[in-house]
Amino acid sequence: MKKTILISLSLLLFSCSVLKAQENNSTTNDNNYATLYLYRFNNGVAIQPYGVKLNDSLICYMEAGTAFEVKIAKTGKVLLTAKTETTRKLELNLKPGEKYYILCSLDLGFIQYNANLKLVSKEKGEKQYAEVKAKQKN
Repeated sequence: MKKTILISLSLLLFSCSVLKAQENNSTTNDNNYATLYLYRFNNGVAIQPYGVKLNDSLICYMEAGTAFEVKIAKTGKVLLTAKTETTRKLELNLKPGEKYYILCSLDLGFIQYNANLKLVSKEKGEKQYAEVKAKQKN
């Protein structure tokens, strides 16, 4: 019994130290990544979900009232796309350590809503992202 408790305690301490190391690593290595903050308000009307791709790779699935933080190791020119009735594109030139706030929304289309991607200022984006993230259902 004592041996089991000792092993459990050792594992717990090891897990905590690994988590702490990962936490410290993530804050010191943020300058190695560009960070995308994608968010979509829940306006209660346009609820159609859609995927957002980065250079043809799906990075998140935007539903009404969702927010995502995505760290990107690749810097330079990238293409974000979102497709519903039509494909919308947003070209970015990512730089390490920079933050990019992308407002995802829907515009009225011919048959259905069209996805929209808009780069917003850091000041406006931080506020809006925090607002959506606080209300997001987890």
